Amino acid sequence: MNIYLLMTFGCIIGIILHAFVAIRNINKKNPYTKLKDVAKEYWSTEWLSVGFSLFCFFVLLFIASEFINLNHIDKINYSEPLKERLIHFKMSNFIKATSVLAGYFADSIVYGFLGKTEQALNEKFAGPSIEKKDE
Repeated sequence: MNIYLLMTFGCIIGIILHAFVAIRNINKKNPYTKLKDVAKEYWSTEWLSVGFSLFCFFVLLFIASEFINLNHIDKINYSEPLKERLIHFKMSNFIKATSVLAGYFADSIVYGFLGKTEQALNEKFAGPSIEKKDE
């Protein structure tokens, strides 16, 4: 399989993983919300940060091809010594794991700057305020 597709798939997994963590955290902080409502609000308001996270990852993918010959990792050359094939195997596994982490952290950083769902939900689902009455 093409290493660029694997890296893109890993990035998407990382971004979705971060989105689910953010949705869960927002739902925990707002006791008057349902998970379905939080998820709907998240995806409707955070499409820009998710899109920008994908853009950042594609920039990383473009830059990574300058440092690592990714096409050489895809192709198995059985005429190479076993040591070289193992290095390429380990490198491809490292790249897969790194792409998931890069997607997760890219979305985390972008959400930190552009994220507005938590504030919107706090305003939308603010529970009844408890005020002490003077007797």
